[in-house]
Amino acid sequence: MKESNEKTSDNELWDLVKQSTRELNINNSKTKTFSEKIKRKTTENKKLNHVDTNFKKVNTNAKININNKKPVNLSNENKTLGVNRSSIKKMRAGNLNINSKLDLHGYKIKEAEIVFTKFIKDNYYMNKRNLLVISGKGNQGKGKIKQSIPVWLNNSPLSEMVYIYSAAARKDGGDGAFYICLRKTYN
Repeated sequence: MKESNEKTSDNELWDLVKQSTRELNINNSKTKTFSEKIKRKTTENKKLNHVDTNFKKVNTNAKININNKKPVNLSNENKTLGVNRSSIKKMRAGNLNINSKLDLHGYKIKEAEIVFTKFIKDNYYMNKRNLLVISGKGNQGKGKIKQSIPVWLNNSPLSEMVYIYSAAARKDGGDGAFYICLRKTYN
C-alpha cells in the first residue's frame, strides 16, 4: 500500500481506500441487512413491553423469567426444593431485611388485588426483593384478602416474579401478614 504524504490529492487517497476494501457478501444467509436487524429488534421489544394500565414500568429492559415456576409457600409446604436453606431460616424466623411494606386494611377485594399486583410489579422492576404485605386476619381469621393473596401470587404474571412467600412472624403481623421474596431481575 502506498504511503500518503501532504502532496497526495483527495482522489489519490480515495483510490488507495478503494484498493484496500473488499466486497461484502450480502447473499450470505447468516448476514442480515440493517433493516432486518431493526425489524427484529422492534418486534423483540414489543414482546417485552407488555401493557398494564395499573402499572408504571420502571425498567423496560428487565426480562421476566418465564419458565412457569410457581412460588413456594413456606407456611404450608415442606417441599422446599430449589430454595436456599438460609432464605428459609431467615423467612421463618422473621429476620428479613424488609425493603418495602404494603398495608391492605380497608380495601375491597378488587381494589386490594389491583394495589397488590402493582406493588409486586413495581418492587420487582426496582430490584427490591423482600416485601411485607399486611392483609389483616379478617373475621375469625378467614379474611377474603388473606385467603386471596396466595391465589394471586400463584397466577401469572406474579408467579414469574415471586420466589417464595410465607406467613409473617408474630412481630410483623403473624397470620395477618405475608413475607414475599421476589426473584432477581435479569437485565
